[in-house]
Amino acid sequence: MKRQYKSKKGDLIRHLRKHNPKEFYKHFHRRKRKNMSIDLDSFQKHFQKLATFFNKTNRQIPVDTGHTVFDELDMKITVKVLSNTKK
Repeated sequence: MKRQYKSKKGDLIRHLRKHNPKEFYKHFHRRKRKNMSIDLDSFQKHFQKLATFFNKTNRQIPVDTGHTVFDELDMKITVKVLSNTKK
């Protein structure tokens, strides 16, 4: 019984989607936006703290050691290789 109802409801929505979009979207409720008011000073202080923390931890981007993960990427590209690729 429940499966039949869901099946009919799905068929109806599928039909409305193509033939009557306005009615289709009535079946879905929009989320209400929450009114979040953050003063500009607090916003600036928050991101300033994040930047300061990041600088204090002194995280560095790993340096390239010259070792490749995939050796195939270092191979020279030749006409023969290109002719073997799928189009």
